[in-house]
Amino acid sequence: MKKLLILFLCFWGINVWSQEGWIWEERALMPKAMSNNAVAEAVIDDVTYVYSFGGIDTTKLWSGISNASFRYNTATDTWDTIPDLPLDLPVIAAGANTVNNKIYIIGGYTVFSSGGEASSEKVFIYDPLTNTYSEGADIPVSIDDQVQAVWKDSLIYVVTGWHDFGNVDDVQIYDTYLDTWTTGTPVENTGNYKVFGGSGAIIGDTIYYAGGARETTFSFVLTNYFRKGVINPENPSEITWTGYEDSLALGYRMAATEWNDQVLWLGGAATAYNYNGVAYNGSGGVPPLNRILSYDPLIDSLNVESDTIVPIMDMRGIARLDENTFMLIGGMEMNQEVQDKTYWIHYQQEDTMMNTSIKETIVENIQIYPTLVKDFLYIEKEPKYDSCVLEVWTMTGKKVFETKLVADVVDLTELKQGTYLVRILEKEKILTQKKIVRF
Repeated sequence: MKKLLILFLCFWGINVWSQEGWIWEERALMPKAMSNNAVAEAVIDDVTYVYSFGGIDTTKLWSGISNASFRYNTATDTWDTIPDLPLDLPVIAAGANTVNNKIYIIGGYTVFSSGGEASSEKVFIYDPLTNTYSEGADIPVSIDDQVQAVWKDSLIYVVTGWHDFGNVDDVQIYDTYLDTWTTGTPVENTGNYKVFGGSGAIIGDTIYYAGGARETTFSFVLTNYFRKGVINPENPSEITWTGYEDSLALGYRMAATEWNDQVLWLGGAATAYNYNGVAYNGSGGVPPLNRILSYDPLIDSLNVESDTIVPIMDMRGIARLDENTFMLIGGMEMNQEVQDKTYWIHYQQEDTMMNTSIKETIVENIQIYPTLVKDFLYIEKEPKYDSCVLEVWTMTGKKVFETKLVADVVDLTELKQGTYLVRILEKEKILTQKKIVRF
């Protein structure tokens, strides 16, 4: 377990939480508290807006499911109302993605007064510039609580999810330019792959998704299986699926996004629950998780980035403002309370590798071995070390190790698994640097 330092600050009327590089700030409240709402971002006149589509209100009843939609101006910290989703029957658990600055809202499910539910086949395309919707081609297999991610700013992959009466193994691929659907290689037809409430992202040509609930004889339980789907770029409908168990992969309705060539999951829950926040297993109300989870493809490893964030669950998306800045909108917090809160989340680089006072001068007669390390780095340098310093940085700009270089071997056993940048400095000059992977 990491040692944690938590700071609780309040200034200018904004609540701020800071923990191990992650900063959370509360921004202006939503016009209406909503949970299980589809969230995405878009840009208008160089200003990023965050959008919330549909969801369920504080009643947590079928009648509280709404088409209400809103947008948040990140420059002015203000909300306004946009046209409702043009659905005859409102839905929750839809997915939303931004492609070429248009937002695609896919699927979701309706709850009837009788208690019955129906998955939606509808696709709506929201144009931020005109503040209007158009209708896209229906998804072939109506779906809700699906994994949904974008490949190369063109194709939206809709992976597994719930269809009316059960989880499916379908992979449905939407071409945003042609407004057409194709079928991808299905996930394995097992409970480890077929889930609802899972989430993930695409990094490069690979789909990664974690968590979600599988069906059992009498209930729904979460799975701790982590899955990878390698997309063939020559034939994007061809996907090679693999997976494995990992206790950290367990989670339900976690917000997922990209982060510095990694996948990031925020919040969620450790127990599967119905739309009202009550566990399917009869144990009562479900508490939210208070963690940030990351996955680094270079070392094929899940890692808890933080485990003292604001507890939050029941999310169907996250807005990505830049590589290190995100927003969560609505959702449920403790006691299954539906929120009208807006969270601005930023990874603060504690130091910077871009210090302009340090001049980089790569020297050929310094070698760092090996590229893949377990415990030690081996340094070859001629002439010897003089006043050299060796530094180790994370790929997000945090210095985690520093030592005066007095020997050929440097012990790195205190570093956790991950990808790092190693550099050697002498008199404020970078002599050399190299990327390494710690297994």
